[in-house]
Amino acid sequence: KGVDAAMHAELTELARNRACSDVVLVTGDGDLLPGLMSAKEHGVAVHLWAVQAADGDYNQSEDLVAEADERRVLDRAWITKAVRAKDTGGSCPPPPAPRPEIAAILSAPLPEAALAASAER
Repeated sequence: KGVDAAMHAELTELARNRACSDVVLVTGDGDLLPGLMSAKEHGVAVHLWAVQAADGDYNQSEDLVAEADERRVLDRAWITKAVRAKDTGGSCPPPPAPRPEIAAILSAPLPEAALAASAER
C-alpha cells in the first residue's frame, strides 16, 4: 500500500505541475486507479501497458483498462528476446558522449546558491 500511495502522490504532483503530458504505467494493480484518475483530471494522457503472464493472462484491473487513454500489450516474445540480448551482451550501442555545453550548464551553480555563498562571505 505504501508504494501505491507514493505512486499516486507522484502522478498527482507531476500532473499538477504540468511536468509531463503523458504517463506510461506498466501495471495491472487496481490500487493505482486513484493516481491514474488524478493524472487524467490534470490533463495528462495515461497509457497502460500490459505484459502477458506465463499463463497467457494480462492480470490487469478492468477499471484501469477502462480509464486509461490507451492500452498496449507488450509482446512476450519480444521482451524475452530483449532480456536475453541484454544478458548475453547484446547489440545495444554505447550511450552517446555528453555534449560539453550541456555538461557546463548542468554543473553550473544555481543562482540562489551563488547568492547564498556570497552572503556567507
